[in-house]
Amino acid sequence: MRILFCLMLLCSTFALASENEQIDKDNAESTLSPLVQSIRQADSLFYQGVTRWSKNSDEASDFLKKACDNKHPGACLYLGNYYEIKSKDKKDSKVNLEKSQQFYQLGYENSIEACKEGAVEWCSIQAVALIDGHGVAKDIQKGLEYLEILCERDMENACFMLGTYYFYGVNVKQDLQKSKEFTQKALELDSQACDENRLYACVLSAEIYQQGLNTPQDLTKAKLLYSRACEMDNQFACDYVKKLK
Repeated sequence: MRILFCLMLLCSTFALASENEQIDKDNAESTLSPLVQSIRQADSLFYQGVTRWSKNSDEASDFLKKACDNKHPGACLYLGNYYEIKSKDKKDSKVNLEKSQQFYQLGYENSIEACKEGAVEWCSIQAVALIDGHGVAKDIQKGLEYLEILCERDMENACFMLGTYYFYGVNVKQDLQKSKEFTQKALELDSQACDENRLYACVLSAEIYQQGLNTPQDLTKAKLLYSRACEMDNQFACDYVKKLK
């Protein structure tokens, strides 16, 4: 499902941002809570899991489990998806489905804690979990309200997810006009951030052009954006450059 892919994309872009963006760590680290520090320290493990995901999900899961043990929301959500896929196999189906639900719940709970303690990049994830019912009882209206508030505060990933939901009509009534408004705002915010060399923004913009999400599909432009990120050692983007050849 494309929505699930977008959720995974959001998770992975947070890791890319932490891996590649150069910030004043000495000042920043001193103000972070122990939880947020633990999550940031696990970003490298998460990133390694993400880059291995498409080639060997079993190998990737080893890295993701270590990151999830450090309360990394994205890693736990990836593991939820990992065991959900494994549950399709009749062998150990029930056990894997239970594990999937457990990890989705961990991802949701960890995202709430992280958001409360200042890691705002994870606030959108809890809203998505509410809409999709991953790790928490489904509450579509509340999830949409959260995303709209975050989008109003110029969080491009929230605008991106709203545009995606309304475009595909998944868990909400399809509304192409709303989708266009949210997607255009996401694209504007992402384009500005991409010009500032924030790698995660380049990837989100590339995804919008690759999907043709309320904008004419432009694989050439998508490839250029992925290439920009790839040139700055973003392996996730490099993989997509190859796929778009």
